[in-house]
Amino acid sequence: MPQLGPVFSHAVSSSRSSIPVFRLRHWPLCVVLASALVMSLPGGAQAQQASMPGMPPPVLMRVPEGNQPVQVVASLAEVELAGTRARTRLELVFLNPNRRVLEGDLQFPLGAAQQVVGFALEAPDGRGMLPAVPVEKARGRQVFEDVTRRRVDPALLEQTVGENFKLRVYPLAPGKPRKVVLELDETLSPGADGRVRYQPPAFLRNLPNAHLRIRGVGLARRQVQAGAAWQPAMLADEAGSLVAYHEQAAPAPKADLSLSWKASPALILSTHAGARYFSTDVALDLPQRPRPVPQQMLIVWDASGSGQGRDHARELALLDAYFHSLPPAHGLAVALRVVRDQAEALRHYTIKAGQWQALRQDLERMVYDGASRGEAWLAPTGLPKAPDLALLFSDGLSNWGREDAAAPPDLPLYAVVATPQAASLALRSLSEAQGGQLLDLARQEPRDAARALGVERARVVALEGQGVKDLVLGPVDGRQATLAGQLDAPEGQVSLSLGWPGKVVKRQTLKLDGRRPDSAGPWAAQTWARLRIDTLEVAPRLHRAEILRLGERFGVVSSLSSLLVLESLEDHLQYRVLPPEGPWRAAYLARIGPEGGDQAQVSAHLDQLARRFADKQKWWDTDFPKGPLPPPPEAEPPRTSAGARDARRETAAVAPMVRPLAMMAPAPMPVAVAAAAAPAAAPSAPGQAAASIQLQAWQPDAPYARRLRDARPEERYAIYLDERGSHTNSTAFYLDVAEIFFQQGEPALALRILSNLAEMDLENRALLRILAYRLIQAGQAADALPLLERVRTLAPDEPQSWRDLGLAQQEAGRYQAALDNLWETVRRPWSGRFADIDLIALAELNALAAQHPELDAGRVDQRLRRNLPLDLRAVLSWDSDNTDIDLWVTDPNGEKVYFAHPQSYQGGRISRDFTGGYGPEEFSLKLAKPGRYEVRAQFYGHRQQIISPYTSLMLRLSTGFGTPAQKDERVILRLSGQGEAVLVGSFEVLPPKSE
Repeated sequence: MPQLGPVFSHAVSSSRSSIPVFRLRHWPLCVVLASALVMSLPGGAQAQQASMPGMPPPVLMRVPEGNQPVQVVASLAEVELAGTRARTRLELVFLNPNRRVLEGDLQFPLGAAQQVVGFALEAPDGRGMLPAVPVEKARGRQVFEDVTRRRVDPALLEQTVGENFKLRVYPLAPGKPRKVVLELDETLSPGADGRVRYQPPAFLRNLPNAHLRIRGVGLARRQVQAGAAWQPAMLADEAGSLVAYHEQAAPAPKADLSLSWKASPALILSTHAGARYFSTDVALDLPQRPRPVPQQMLIVWDASGSGQGRDHARELALLDAYFHSLPPAHGLAVALRVVRDQAEALRHYTIKAGQWQALRQDLERMVYDGASRGEAWLAPTGLPKAPDLALLFSDGLSNWGREDAAAPPDLPLYAVVATPQAASLALRSLSEAQGGQLLDLARQEPRDAARALGVERARVVALEGQGVKDLVLGPVDGRQATLAGQLDAPEGQVSLSLGWPGKVVKRQTLKLDGRRPDSAGPWAAQTWARLRIDTLEVAPRLHRAEILRLGERFGVVSSLSSLLVLESLEDHLQYRVLPPEGPWRAAYLARIGPEGGDQAQVSAHLDQLARRFADKQKWWDTDFPKGPLPPPPEAEPPRTSAGARDARRETAAVAPMVRPLAMMAPAPMPVAVAAAAAPAAAPSAPGQAAASIQLQAWQPDAPYARRLRDARPEERYAIYLDERGSHTNSTAFYLDVAEIFFQQGEPALALRILSNLAEMDLENRALLRILAYRLIQAGQAADALPLLERVRTLAPDEPQSWRDLGLAQQEAGRYQAALDNLWETVRRPWSGRFADIDLIALAELNALAAQHPELDAGRVDQRLRRNLPLDLRAVLSWDSDNTDIDLWVTDPNGEKVYFAHPQSYQGGRISRDFTGGYGPEEFSLKLAKPGRYEVRAQFYGHRQQIISPYTSLMLRLSTGFGTPAQKDERVILRLSGQGEAVLVGSFEVLPPKSE
């Protein structure tokens, strides 16, 4: 294996280190590095083995288009143990085995007590590691994607949902290794015997050439247990301080290395930005009191698709142990509430003498499918009386409907977690607020968790101190919790009051010696910031600004802040991102000037938009002929001859074209002069044409789709479940199957199947957009709104985020909010690659205001206030960034309007070409000539650095646009190959009725 660097490049004492620590739980993070490291696999994957010359056999998965996922070909974990703290520096070497440059996308979970405290990317020119800097989350994503378009080197680490993280690296050149360093910090909780145990990340056993090096004090030979897969390089003696292991080249069958030792909590001190911080672990003597035996119990069972990954055997063992602990003669009424994208009707059982076979069978046969509607977890109706106790079995990842769970008051709630990929902090907060606690079955035996249901444990109800301030206490794990705060005196004292709300039964006092020197690194400060953020993220909408300040000030990854690596000082200057400490920061501060005011940019943008809107009004005010297309004049230059025009039309129809990116603010489209030919009969005003819309029905032709269409109705859902195992990670599968269930008149099951997309690839805004589009098409705008609100939070720099939300709000009847979001789309200056979206949104804003004159449109610039109604309108959007799709409309004259021929003889007009984003492109026709209009989409390809086998598109066709008679139809299709052109829909305009 190539040398990845020394164990430590400096002297390390037993209590201090400059190595920030990365903590990985010992659950199967093989998902992280073998399965999840697949750079956006929307089409699914199959296992495969392969190798690169000179490299060990990597863990691989086959992906569409013959590409392979990025591999981790080597790893090194350096662990420092001090007291109850573990600090890990993890080096990962990535390799791209494909022939083109790709982006790496690595997703992984962490435990609730773990935090990322450092991140760095190897520079491409041998300059060493480039450290990350904290940045606001949406801003970090925007900068990362802007930089990748320039083909230079960024990296981004962000938190997605719960304790799940995503690492993005670009570029990964073909066949060239690239190193990333992650640093984590972990608090280790002692077990019942008082011993602290450390186990290395289990994913190391699934990787070839995984090396582990551990440094610590008091690690005796007898405390180390290792199996055959782990080969010791050195063992400590009774007074030794180093244990080093490395793994064999072949993956090991199981994780079988663990260390345990007696440890006293250490006081960690650090100075950050002029303030002195401390952190330490406190052993709490928490009193307990018996909980009355319940008469009525509520069990909420999260049966969403992600629930399939929970350890159901341990969940059932918990219930079995609890039911058998009840008095034999006691009858317990149990109500089961099964929740997916919707909550099912309550099921009722009676448990007596430990007999719960009927309930157990129902839970064992549970089908896990669909999204997670958290708002339905704890808001039951139909119970004969209020329950005395509630159990929630879930991973806590709410992704459908409102994000917050609605818990009934005064109901003791125990949240049960049996998976590492959980929002455990949110579940802990929810349960403790209801007088219960979090039961983590990955850390507790089911019998111990069952005993916890019979007692009410005291809590820390007050924190007071002298010589300290800003105290914060982390979650209680067993009988231990992390305490952090600021010291403003040489010595401090903290008093903890233990008991129940309104009743203090015990106090503990802790003395702090602040005269000790600081520990190396900002560990105490970062621990304080992390715990403070955790308390604020219970209600992130109320504390957004403070969460952002803390994340950026202390370099802590949170739901609102990320860590970003940029390649050069020029990148930091261009994007106004403060560089890390060092020469770059000094140069940055010396060169940075005052930033221009937003209002000046907005005014300049609105002036330019007003000129473009004036040109569009000229087009609308022009009377275009409606007769047949006249023959070209004999002297017409070849480039405009009918033959040349037809040749261009045919060429564009059959062959992809290589075109440059759209330029910034090109010249406005010319307005055609009315021809001399006599116009055919046409309606006198827009919206009066008798027109209908026909959509090209989407018929997926995959083998599973044919099997489902041929199935008997009573077997169709079972066949879907049977096929799902082969297509778990395929977005196409869920879209196709949902479409079949919609077509077969089973909308409830169709929506459940469709909602699985919310469980995939956390915070993938392209996926969330297409899911929301399909929900709107199905008349479920209310469920689409939270998804699009999430997209707007993730990508506020993209105008589609505002426009999509505004249109969905209009569908849901929230007209004022819709107008406001459309106005934001119009008024903001956007990147030049978003051509004409402001003008397209302006048409939608004016149409909405005309249809609802009661709305307040006072913010809208008066120069932009004019409704331009249309007979026909078509708007095309798609789900993939950096993708070129064209809208083509062919009218009854056989004339095609598209990017190279933007205006037709009868006045049909296409918006500017969109080649670098998600669209939209718009076709507009004020007065429609009778006949058939065919609408097509042409896929030219994409310039993405991810493996993406297809692009989904959404087309909205409107008749009578901007009038009371407006009618809309939508269709979602999928294009699978470059150069593909599909007929999406058509308009049929009838001749006017004779008098």
